[in-house]
Amino acid sequence: CQVNTESLVAGDHYIAKVAAVYSTGMSAWSECEWQYIPCDNYAGTVNGVEVNGNEISWEYPGGGPGPQPGQGDAFSVDFEAGLPAGWTVVDGNNDGYTWCLTSNIPSTWTYYAGMSLDWYHNGTNAICSGSYINGVGALNPDEYLVTPQVNIANGSTFSFYAAATDASYAADHFGVFVSDDATNWTSVQEWTLTGKSAGKAGDIRASRDGRGLRIGNWYSYSVDLSAYAGQKYIAIRHFNCYDQYIMCVDDIELTNGAKNSRAAWDLMMTFTAPEGGHYGVAYDGNNFYTSNWGYSGCAHNFYKYDLQGNMLEGFEIAGCGTLRGITYDGQYFYGVANSATVYCVDLAAHNVVSTFSSAYGAMRGITYDPVRDGFWVIGNWSGNLTLIDRTGAIQQVGPAPESASDLAYYMDENNVEHVFCFNNGTNDVVDYNITTNTLGGSVFNFSAIPGFDAGTSGGCTVGSFNNKIAFIGDIQQSPNLIGVYELRDDTNPGPGPGPQPGGDILGAMIFVDGEWEAFVEAPTNTYTYEGEGNEICVRMVYNGTNDLPEGN
Repeated sequence: CQVNTESLVAGDHYIAKVAAVYSTGMSAWSECEWQYIPCDNYAGTVNGVEVNGNEISWEYPGGGPGPQPGQGDAFSVDFEAGLPAGWTVVDGNNDGYTWCLTSNIPSTWTYYAGMSLDWYHNGTNAICSGSYINGVGALNPDEYLVTPQVNIANGSTFSFYAAATDASYAADHFGVFVSDDATNWTSVQEWTLTGKSAGKAGDIRASRDGRGLRIGNWYSYSVDLSAYAGQKYIAIRHFNCYDQYIMCVDDIELTNGAKNSRAAWDLMMTFTAPEGGHYGVAYDGNNFYTSNWGYSGCAHNFYKYDLQGNMLEGFEIAGCGTLRGITYDGQYFYGVANSATVYCVDLAAHNVVSTFSSAYGAMRGITYDPVRDGFWVIGNWSGNLTLIDRTGAIQQVGPAPESASDLAYYMDENNVEHVFCFNNGTNDVVDYNITTNTLGGSVFNFSAIPGFDAGTSGGCTVGSFNNKIAFIGDIQQSPNLIGVYELRDDTNPGPGPGPQPGGDILGAMIFVDGEWEAFVEAPTNTYTYEGEGNEICVRMVYNGTNDLPEGN
């Protein structure tokens, strides 16, 4: 059925009666209580809808109805025995230069003949691809390193190490792609390399200019492939760059979705702000945000990013100045600007919702506590951890952490509550146990983040990202560097992309310009639209009972 939502209040519960109409008559009425969640927060909306002419197509979550993939495949490849059986390389632009083993450089790369190349992460071998090759010149690579067909399951993770072979020409671009047929590819995530911390080692002739810095840091990259469950090919694609140098890849691993082999503080992703000065970092499950701490040279006080870390827009918010720590309560963001004021802001709408002051005084860090419906705050490099309520009144006082730049509330898998304190002097993440009211030691040092360049800690937060609870931290350098690190599996999703529907998929509802258009029964995933609408929305329909869970 379709309901006019203009007078409905988000989060409130309503009663609806539904009956089916048959050719022989109408069924009995069935009464259902449900909670109204606006469509822009509903996880059943499909983001990957494609429109080609009059045809709308989409993919069902988790592979759609019917039997779901079972235990995922797993492998580990270090190239010590060469390119494994079943693996292929594809020269997508047919220029004759594609992925090759560092121990078996092709004869067409004549410049490197007789050189001792230390282009490997472990052992003595790796695989590489170039956007510039000495003796050849600049290239526009479009090169695929393709796995055999594998079974991806919920929880399957694909990871590898990559490095630039000359720090002065490091910005090679690459990504992970998946395909059903090894011909038509879908991007999962993309990155651009950096050459930080490179040094002269091995044969320096192997650098681009023959005398410069050699291979840089090996950085770890990892993607969650749960959304692509089924029989797939996986590729590392080197593309969208020109006239850099040679990138190397080593120690590739696909972990089995049937078990969790990942540990806390595994790196999930990094991205950079467009400039320095962006101290604060915030996240609502749909977008990342960063904020300027007060640096007059910043082009914008706020930036918005997608879930791959790509900057979408820069903007200002009148009336809130420049924010340091920012936190999210599931509806709005709350930030502090080294004053006694807490600003409630809608970052998506670019406005201030409200403000309140606290007797605590000047606050630099803040984190929302969903259990106490209040905020833990910290002062300007000093002061006690303090819980305030939504009016600013002090509720609880804890110990004084050292040089905390920001705070992040975290409940672990044993329901133990923590506040992580981001130490600006050492970049340590220091643990405060709320129940015992004690400060522990460091649980992680953020200086380990790939691309670190002597920066210091800024803002931090904890949120649900790619089915994991993750710590998101900001390192102050130029440009600012943001890292997302896994803490644990997300077994009880909190603030983030909205309620998660459950049950078996029955089909999809098609909406055009907000009006219902059609229902398409699964497994059909296409619909031909003959109208003149502008906006298409596809929503999944799940089976269930008239006792719908919260958020449905």
